Amino acid sequence: MTEMIEHHSAPDEARRLQDLMRLTPLAPDPARARRVRARCHAALARRQRRSRRVEPVVDFVQRVAAPSALGVLCLLYTIVFFVLALRSRLG
Repeated sequence: MTEMIEHHSAPDEARRLQDLMRLTPLAPDPARARRVRARCHAALARRQRRSRRVEPVVDFVQRVAAPSALGVLCLLYTIVFFVLALRSRLG
């Protein structure tokens, strides 16, 4: 523990603090911020246009295609079940 205290002596810390005080703070670049904002707005606009195109397809899949597919699978399962039941009874 004493080694750690000796390692970080007061003059070293004072010098480091002085070095840190000499650093210039970073300021945001307004031009870059405008470019980033413009890119984000463009990406959001593209996403909105795409979602308007895809929305009818998603609506159709949710309301018609998915229930129809599930109904077909249930019907096939029921048919296979009865076919196997009849085979085991008759055969």
